[in-house]
Amino acid sequence: MNWDLIIGAGSVALPIAVALWKWGTTITKFMASTEQRISQLEKAEDTVCKRLEAMEERQIERHERITKAIATLREELIATNSIKPKS
Repeated sequence: MNWDLIIGAGSVALPIAVALWKWGTTITKFMASTEQRISQLEKAEDTVCKRLEAMEERQIERHERITKAIATLREELIATNSIKPKS
């Protein structure tokens, strides 16, 4: 058995194994942080979508109130003969 060959192979294999292990842990940490960032972005997207939907709903309600107020005012003006109804 050639001990020099075994020790030489071990001296090469050990640093490679350590480097691969470090690389693997770095990739694992990177993937975990990436998944966390993606999760945070999805939550932020949900929040923004909910806010936009709420704003749109409030805008629709406001438009409906204004349209109703205009119709009511028009009816009152027609009733008091302030304006003539459209023919």
